Amino acid sequence: MNSLKDIIQRCHQRHKKPLRQRKTRVTPALYKGPPYNFSVYCAWRYPIRLYELEQAGISFMPIGRAPYHDHGPEDFGGERFLKRQSREDWQSSIWHRSWGVQVYTGVPSARDDAQWHDIHFKYAAICNAPDAVLTCIDALVSAVANPMLTLTKSGGLRFSCRVQNYLHPNTNEAKQYIYKHIPTSENPHHRDVYLEIVGDKGYSRWDARYEILIGNLVNPPIIAKEVLFASIDTLRAALHQPAPSGETELEPSTQTTPTVAFCGSTHLNLARVAFLERGFSYVAEKDGIYHWSQPDSSIGDGHILLWERDDDVWVRTAIPDTGLPMEATRITDIWDDTGILPPVPTTGLPVTDEILAVREAKLSPLGIKRPSPVLRKQEGENRDYGTLEENAVHMQQVFNRDARILGLMAEAGGGKRYAAASYVLNDGVISLSAKSSLSQETEQRFQNRNVSSVAHRRTRNYLWEQVKEIPAEIRMATPFQHGNVCEDPKRCETLEKKGGNPNESICPQCPVYTECQQRGYLSQPTALKSVAAQILNPVRLFLDPRHSKYDGEAEFGIYKDERLQHVYEQNAVGLLSQIIGRTGLNRLPNKAIVLLASLPLPDITDRPETSLFDWEDFEVAGGLDQLPETIATRERFEAERDSLTAESDREKVEQVLGVSRSQANRILMKLRGGKPFRVPLRDQIFSQLANGEKKTAELIDLIDGHPGSIKNELKRLVDTGEIVKVRRSMYALPPGV
Repeated sequence: MNSLKDIIQRCHQRHKKPLRQRKTRVTPALYKGPPYNFSVYCAWRYPIRLYELEQAGISFMPIGRAPYHDHGPEDFGGERFLKRQSREDWQSSIWHRSWGVQVYTGVPSARDDAQWHDIHFKYAAICNAPDAVLTCIDALVSAVANPMLTLTKSGGLRFSCRVQNYLHPNTNEAKQYIYKHIPTSENPHHRDVYLEIVGDKGYSRWDARYEILIGNLVNPPIIAKEVLFASIDTLRAALHQPAPSGETELEPSTQTTPTVAFCGSTHLNLARVAFLERGFSYVAEKDGIYHWSQPDSSIGDGHILLWERDDDVWVRTAIPDTGLPMEATRITDIWDDTGILPPVPTTGLPVTDEILAVREAKLSPLGIKRPSPVLRKQEGENRDYGTLEENAVHMQQVFNRDARILGLMAEAGGGKRYAAASYVLNDGVISLSAKSSLSQETEQRFQNRNVSSVAHRRTRNYLWEQVKEIPAEIRMATPFQHGNVCEDPKRCETLEKKGGNPNESICPQCPVYTECQQRGYLSQPTALKSVAAQILNPVRLFLDPRHSKYDGEAEFGIYKDERLQHVYEQNAVGLLSQIIGRTGLNRLPNKAIVLLASLPLPDITDRPETSLFDWEDFEVAGGLDQLPETIATRERFEAERDSLTAESDREKVEQVLGVSRSQANRILMKLRGGKPFRVPLRDQIFSQLANGEKKTAELIDLIDGHPGSIKNELKRLVDTGEIVKVRRSMYALPPGV
């Protein structure tokens, strides 16, 4: 038991100092396949990709962040959770917000007729009988070749396994396998549960708060029922204390609480959880009103009502002494831990004192701390693209340099078509991607001008779906007769995903290699030798795993690879511009749009009628109605700030910038080109306290120095006895000084 000798001490440490969850790690996938890879933290320092859980035959779903959302959705009945759940059963947006997984035990995670079971040794059992628990765990660990033991978030232990030809029942009495009957005056049926077995229709949470001590989540042991219960029953004989015979202990019900089908309303689901956690029992639903009965009530009265209206959840009761109001009341006014946000007050969102001061014109809008502005209006007029002929000459000069052109990164929108047309008009030849909408539009423009120098490049999978069922020997006898350009595209595609080059390793060994060079996939490079440029989808080009780095925050569109970041921004700008253009918001009168973005949109964000603002402007305005006036006021103060000179007086600097007197003096000193004479903070503090007691805020406003440094100096002077602290935040010189 060397590996388990310190396990009890670790349980106590974990109970005192729990671990924290970790958010699911999201990385962009390769250029083929799903767009993202998700790595969930199923245990401490144990990230695992979702496809690994799928391959292990584990049924799982995402959970949110504790304390309110670290569980799966409520089971509204039906057969869904009895079937194996995988990544594809949940929207990608949910995985982006996930903080771990919930594993379904029993049948959904079974393999080879062995059902998944979790044996939970509660922390109470470890405290009351550590030696007996450790003996049981040691027996289970020794009984299998690949044991799996996990330290739970509260300091308990969990032995996970698949049990052959057995499924533990889903009833309270069966699940609470070892307990001690400890009745109280409030609850005569109270029990301390020591060991719980989760099997049929159960689930266990797995996130970074748990720690796998031994084993691997994707490879739990398979154990026989007799071996499992031999060790557990020994522990049960030592700890299990049910109600003495003769006492009327209420048998736990084997029936589950009626499910409440709330049609997907998040607020009602949260309200349901709040009711169940407080012991209320669901009765029925009628006309959108959900009826509940009191805790510990054997009468299904249903006089406690719950419903949703105007995005709020309301509660009232028809009987007194329930602890709930008898008039309709928002649930957020009754309980503050439901996870439902209270309604926004009629006075608007809560704001800081600084925001209120700016609204009342008592403080300059420049006195609010703001991040650096992201967008600025571009100076000058619109760009001049030149004529088609001028661009054609310029592109031809580029191609004449004998340079290899990987891709055309033209201006967003019409710039690509314009540059392509310029080149072709000068007798250039261009290869177009057949599936690109850009290429289709460009080709149509060329055809309208009777230009025929357009070459199409086929992908390896071209027409493969139509010929893949034909036996290989028949296809190879007359290759490429059905229009397809490759006879083995799947194997080539697999190698490409791994970063290989099938042209060098697979193609030379292919029995139709010579024919392919003449009429198949490999014939295209030969035909395109006279092509000087090729228009590709730039995203596909730069998402090639051989050329890109994916470090960054992909869900926010932030990449460390500058090329990839540029491609992302170009596509985002193009998409946003199309949306605005199609809705007419950029040209029709009496229309407005609020765009929360940091990307400059050509001919949109730089228009004179477009207003650029940040969140602080919106808070000061308190809504869209006052936003233009707020922006104009801030811009007026910015203009005054830009006009400040060394001759400006201190009061003017304070008023325009919204700063203190000492800060204004430092700004003026900098404008005047001199370095301020730094009077020691100690001397400044003594000088100010010579006139009487001063508060910390007053000293910070009067003294030239950083607020943090001033506070540190005040503490030092108090510790050395050079000044005294009269009361909280009030200082003075010692008596007699």
